[in-house]
Amino acid sequence: MMSRSYPLLVFALLFLNLVSDAQILINGSFEDDINCPESIQFDQLSAWFPLVQSPDVYSCGVTGPSCGLNGIAASGTAYAGFGAMGGNAAEGIGQTLLAPLVEGESYTISFAAKNCAEGLLASSCTGICVYGIEGIEFMESNLTHASLFNGAIELACTPVLTNVDWEYFTFTFTPEATIDHLLFTTGMSADCLQMMFIDDIQLVESNEEEEEEEEEEGEEQEVGNDPLEANVFIPNAFTPNLDGTNEAFGPILSFTPDEYLFQVVNHWGEVIFSSSNPKEQWMGNVNGGQHFAQPGVYVYMLTVRGGALVSPKVFKGHVTLIR
Repeated sequence: MMSRSYPLLVFALLFLNLVSDAQILINGSFEDDINCPESIQFDQLSAWFPLVQSPDVYSCGVTGPSCGLNGIAASGTAYAGFGAMGGNAAEGIGQTLLAPLVEGESYTISFAAKNCAEGLLASSCTGICVYGIEGIEFMESNLTHASLFNGAIELACTPVLTNVDWEYFTFTFTPEATIDHLLFTTGMSADCLQMMFIDDIQLVESNEEEEEEEEEEGEEQEVGNDPLEANVFIPNAFTPNLDGTNEAFGPILSFTPDEYLFQVVNHWGEVIFSSSNPKEQWMGNVNGGQHFAQPGVYVYMLTVRGGALVSPKVFKGHVTLIR
């Protein structure tokens, strides 16, 4: 009994550590309210603060804006909104990160976004931009756009938003300086009046460099006839969009394992795919059902033993689902 329960305990601890490591930004789906607001004021949200003028949050049954939207969130029941107000002014939202982003390291951010469907603020003249900044001095500023704050670094910008249904955007970036606050706002525009909405924000360390290093090390190990990690390859992205190419995600092994468990976890820490069959891959759905996972970044963990791996080895990292 003890020999069986011990690996399970190790597995659980590794799993919890993996989930916590992945969460740099919290309450990315705006589900955690300090108090269920009676209005749409953004300052009622846990972990977030309003940035320039008065962005909105739509949750707890509060009705969304009258611009032809159905009020359905991309994830959960809440989402946020901010607008370009003309004259290079724009509302925005911000968060103090759980851990600073390190200069020179790579990170991946993804979020869902959509545009107002009708009315005065239904223009299509700009998109959503993400800025990073260090320190809190910018909070005392009366400037009208996040890009004007001293030290603000542009990290990512979507194209001009024209979609009125949720679409996901994913960016990988490398900060040029330490960042401890992220700011989300519209692009700067002198004449643009446009309301837009954001939900399901995820921010994780990118594993691209790690995978490149592992791949290089694996090639050297194959040449040296040391197949420990060279015989395990795990991609970092896939596109389950029914075009017949790169539809599934899973480890590629050059041996038949004696022990195998592969799992995928969403940003809430929920296991949405689990298999002990090396031939079964994740098709981008949730627990094998008809519901498809949203585009974005997910955490994976593989525990495998066999071939040259005489004891179980754990591989963990991130994969980007693109539709």
